[in-house]
Amino acid sequence: PDSKRMLFDASPMGQFDQGHVYLIPAAGPANDPTDLGIGSTPIWSPDSAHIVFYVHEGNPEQAEPGVWMMNADGSERMWLCYGKAPRWSPDGKQLMLVNNPGDAGDGLYFYDLEKKESSAVLDRTYDRIAGAAWSADGKRLAFIGHSGAGAELVIVPLVGEDQSGRVRLAGRIGWRPCWTPDGKYVTCWIVGPEGLEQLHRVEVDTAREPERLAHQDQGRVNSDPCWSPDGKQIAFTSNR
Repeated sequence: PDSKRMLFDASPMGQFDQGHVYLIPAAGPANDPTDLGIGSTPIWSPDSAHIVFYVHEGNPEQAEPGVWMMNADGSERMWLCYGKAPRWSPDGKQLMLVNNPGDAGDGLYFYDLEKKESSAVLDRTYDRIAGAAWSADGKRLAFIGHSGAGAELVIVPLVGEDQSGRVRLAGRIGWRPCWTPDGKYVTCWIVGPEGLEQLHRVEVDTAREPERLAHQDQGRVNSDPCWSPDGKQIAFTSNR
């Protein structure tokens, strides 16, 4: 949140249960990344004091799978609940996470950090939800759900009477969407005519066609976008 540091996870090819969380300066890696231990999909707390992350089943340390929390320096790791791909609410009171209780399909859930209780966000599930994102004002969620029919970018309002969710875009899209800080756009990858997975921004409240972001390396996959808090930069992964 203070724009000074970035978190990421990395793992051997296809061996996600062996992934670790890493920390680097946002200005550029002057030294090797700091290894904060086993885990994936890390996210800062709004005050930058803590990090939540996901530990895969079958990990080498035989740690309990699910959502964990640790201090920003990697100390005092603590298991919170079952689920994956956690995201902190802007007010710091809740986590949003993906869970699949009873193998009924992936759904979105809230986890109250004070009450230590989970509650479902949606009344439907998908074959897979890789992750979701909270808008900066805390009033909407965005996620990409995958099923046999393809993938959907869904916008879920958290205020008002209708909180069922609206499909904004469908097709060959993925995986973890990211809001722009002003709340006007959601960024995700879309497979274009050339067959590459390239980052696009999708204007949420209109039906305009997605806009491909400029100056992208022509990797086969550009994914996992993350906007800087001031909206001037974007970090993403690319397999150039």
